[in-house]
Amino acid sequence: MNHTVLNQEKQLKQKRKTLAKAKCRNAELDGLFKKIYEDNYSGKLSDDRFSKMSSEYEQEQAEINSLISTLESEMTEETEKSVNVNSFLHIVQKYTHITELNAAILREFIEKMTESA
Repeated sequence: MNHTVLNQEKQLKQKRKTLAKAKCRNAELDGLFKKIYEDNYSGKLSDDRFSKMSSEYEQEQAEINSLISTLESEMTEETEKSVNVNSFLHIVQKYTHITELNAAILREFIEKMTESA
């Protein structure tokens, strides 16, 4: 289980990194769109070129927004799972050397297992 927790933490770290890059690119695209709009308005960029570029930027931004949403959702879910696993491990360690199984111990294990499911 410790191996699983370490693997989840590694994946979570990678997703945080990917999320940060996606948010940075999203902000960059906002700036680029503003720039091409201003260039089009001032006549530096033709209407056709503006249309093509803005369409590409909007498509990329839609994909990035979808990625951001997916990553945030996955990270929230994985964080919750990690908390549940750590909590379960704590209970297991607490009762590693029990000599007698009683109703209270059993109830605590069952509650943690049903929370994780």
